[in-house]
Amino acid sequence: MAIRWGLSVLDWQSHAINERAYHPVGVFKAECGHLLMMVTALSDRPNGKPCEDCAERQYNQAGGGCGALDSRPGRAARRPGGPAHQQV
Repeated sequence: MAIRWGLSVLDWQSHAINERAYHPVGVFKAECGHLLMMVTALSDRPNGKPCEDCAERQYNQAGGGCGALDSRPGRAARRPGGPAHQQV
């Protein structure tokens, strides 16, 4: 999957866009469903603050997620049975 990031002028967040996916005429459809104009410049890395939904989807697709992110930035939620909950 060729994911690129585009900065939305509506919310000033970077949204993940699959270049090879179907997009409606004249717009890019981001992973979160947000629509960006086709003239939006795409880059390999997010410019500015990434959209939380897009970032979570990319994190989970990369195999690093456990399904949901914790409310604290940069920390994955822990589920029972994980390393923090194992009994010795």
